[in-house]
Amino acid sequence: MDWSNRNDINSAEKLDRVIKEDQAKNAEERQHETYKERNNWKRAFITWTLSSIAIIISIISLVISLWN
Repeated sequence: MDWSNRNDINSAEKLDRVIKEDQAKNAEERQHETYKERNNWKRAFITWTLSSIAIIISIISLVISLWN
């Protein structure tokens, strides 16, 4: 095996390793974004629920005050 062929094989192995590392990094970033997105939905749902409860309580207290 001559040196140029050996260098080509080493370069191909390095390139393959870099590509695999990059793909793993991208997959990890996508998973983190999905987790953040899921947390945002939870936070939005909790906020919507609490504000709905507050509106219902204020309507009930308004009705009670108008009744008296």
